Amino acid sequence: MKKHILRFWPIIFIFSIWFIFASPFFLKNKVPFPSTYQVNNFAPWSTNSQFWGPVKNGAMPDIITQIYPWRHLAIEIWKSGGIPLWNPYSFSGTPLLANYQSAVLSPFNILFFIFPFVDAWSILVLIQPLLAAFFMYFFVRSLNRSKIGSLISSISFMFCGFITVWMGYATLPFAILFLPLSLFCIEKYYITRTFKFLLLLTISIPLSFFSGHFQISLYFLSFIGVYVLYKFIYTRRVSSTFCIILSVFFGFLMSMPQILPSAEFYMQSFRSTVFEKGEIIPWGYFPTFLAPDFFGNPVTRNDWFGHYAEWNSYIGVLPLMLAIYAIIDKKKSQTFLLFGFAILVLLLAFPTPLQSLLISIHFPVLSTSAAGRIVVLYSFLFAALSAFGFDRLLSDINDRKIKKIIVWLICFSFLFLILWCIALLRIFIPMDKAQIARSNLVLPTLIFGAVIVAIFVRYVNSKVVFIFSCFLLAVVSFDMLRFAIKWMPFDPRHLVFPETSTTKAFPKISNMSRVLGNLGGEAAIYYNLPSVEGYDALYIKNYAEFIGFVENGKSRDLSRSVVIFPKDGIYTPEAVNLLDIRYIVHKLADDRASWTFPYWTYPDEQFKLIYRDDKYEFYENMKAFPHAFLVGKYRVVKGTQKAIDTMFNDKFDLSKEIILEEDPNLIQTIGSAGVAKITRYEPNNIDIEVTANNASLLYLADNFYNGWKAEIDGKEVSVLKANYTFRAIPIKTGKHFVRFFYDPASFRLGLYMALGGLIGVAIIFVFSRTRARKTPVSS
Repeated sequence: MKKHILRFWPIIFIFSIWFIFASPFFLKNKVPFPSTYQVNNFAPWSTNSQFWGPVKNGAMPDIITQIYPWRHLAIEIWKSGGIPLWNPYSFSGTPLLANYQSAVLSPFNILFFIFPFVDAWSILVLIQPLLAAFFMYFFVRSLNRSKIGSLISSISFMFCGFITVWMGYATLPFAILFLPLSLFCIEKYYITRTFKFLLLLTISIPLSFFSGHFQISLYFLSFIGVYVLYKFIYTRRVSSTFCIILSVFFGFLMSMPQILPSAEFYMQSFRSTVFEKGEIIPWGYFPTFLAPDFFGNPVTRNDWFGHYAEWNSYIGVLPLMLAIYAIIDKKKSQTFLLFGFAILVLLLAFPTPLQSLLISIHFPVLSTSAAGRIVVLYSFLFAALSAFGFDRLLSDINDRKIKKIIVWLICFSFLFLILWCIALLRIFIPMDKAQIARSNLVLPTLIFGAVIVAIFVRYVNSKVVFIFSCFLLAVVSFDMLRFAIKWMPFDPRHLVFPETSTTKAFPKISNMSRVLGNLGGEAAIYYNLPSVEGYDALYIKNYAEFIGFVENGKSRDLSRSVVIFPKDGIYTPEAVNLLDIRYIVHKLADDRASWTFPYWTYPDEQFKLIYRDDKYEFYENMKAFPHAFLVGKYRVVKGTQKAIDTMFNDKFDLSKEIILEEDPNLIQTIGSAGVAKITRYEPNNIDIEVTANNASLLYLADNFYNGWKAEIDGKEVSVLKANYTFRAIPIKTGKHFVRFFYDPASFRLGLYMALGGLIGVAIIFVFSRTRARKTPVSS
């Protein structure tokens, strides 16, 4: 028993550190979710920036407004027997799987079928640092590093700045934490030539790409490519390298059900046209590498410079020191690879000519996303290097190479001296912010001082080798735990989307008709309230342009991520009816405010009060058009401005005529075209019973998008783009059953390619078995 404990003590240690961090969930019935944000927001769905209430972490509203509701919707659709391809509750209809961050295909979604949703979410969040630590430990051990050195790397990586600040999202850390697992498999395969490592490598690729953040997965895949190239140059093993490349390729093919729909959506979104420098880390932010809260922390509400979440690169004081010490070892080619690539990463994260070049070449995704996030690769690389530095430090102390150690400590002493001069003399920082810097320099300085004392004691006393190593490990563990615990909120589970009188009333307005109010994704998506607004990195460009025209009749600059319906635009009265905005949710505290919909300016008979409590009122728009209706007239208008001008012309009756981009060659009629009744409205399927008096057009107030198809009495017909961004199909005289269904070719093609990837894995298995029989394994 003791032998087993001694053998697996590093695993037990990692688990113990993780349990300390996660203990509020297990021992205090709290969940890793910023729920106090909701409670302090007057109600759990008020996301308007004017009302962001106090919360332990002010940088995490996207979890509530986007990530959590998207995942909730995806799981609801999975449980209903469908595939979560479409989201009818944002932007008047938008892709769900293809928006990527919904992580529809993540295998970890199985947790939601085992546990209650909030518990499954909590486990999903909390296992990220645990998996990161285990995978990092295995990888660094495969590089022949000591157990304690490997533990220092794993603890540094599991709570590094990137993983910690994005942990609550349950997407970005998942996209990178499989990197050390992939590299571990590569290392082990070169040694053992065992198929299981190829299989695990293959699986790790889609695990990253299904995690919910494409940009980070691209970084993940890029470094795998660099590492394979390095291993080939170092080993010259052609066949082994070929098998590894094939495994990565087949893993990439298995990721296509996510990648292809997302690529298609990306090309139709506004984000694909935005090539600009965003979230580049300024040079002045370098002090946070040693003191992460030098410029304050959103948790304590004293951050005053920079974007804490986007730019966080902290890996711990001692791991950073050890990583620098590692490059002194000129005999290790691995250290130069890791260090060299880390420097390249920093050049891409900071304002350098190399970073400007990346933007200028208009590389998809990488040239349109937050540039500073590439710092996650630096965090991984330097965390790995810290194990090399630890082992080299022990060796140099044993060999009495004190000069090298002294120079190393003097260099860091000089860095701390500079930081203290800045804080004390108020150089480069405002006088009223200097106290923040001074307070947050104390702990890093104490850690540095403790390391110096420990090295001195170890140098003069050779009998404390084990105690010295354990002390350094304890210092790293304390440092990283303190950093992670300070950031991560744990709140009572009953505060996660709490039930209120208003939420109980939401079913009154939860159908296919749309809702307008100061609502974010936490209301619209979570409570199934279709909205004309939305917040997502990807949205249909045509729809955003249409909403822009509603405001002032002309095109306007689009937002990177947000579409807001103009509450008092020049065409708002017409658009409110055309888009089937049937319900207005009005917060009493917002009465007559500029950001709320001015229903009181409309005729008294148009908006009818249907619900009221002490915080909200619901109004029904009695003049809203049906969600689907028949028209006998149409106009073919080409040209964006001309189409909008025609639609909102006083002589154009939006209830009887629509704008098309192509002529369906129908005989137009005047008068009642007939009746359309929606009998089923689901995310991927819409059934409509139609009785047409004459040949006419069935108009549907949902966004037109590639992949939406239609059948009339079982026969497929073309879907036309109507009124610039919506749908219509031609209907013959008589009674018909119409079915709209979302069946994107990109997703089907992705499934076929994934099947090809699985077949490829089987081929590799046969090839590797045949090769193993012919070639003896070398050490």
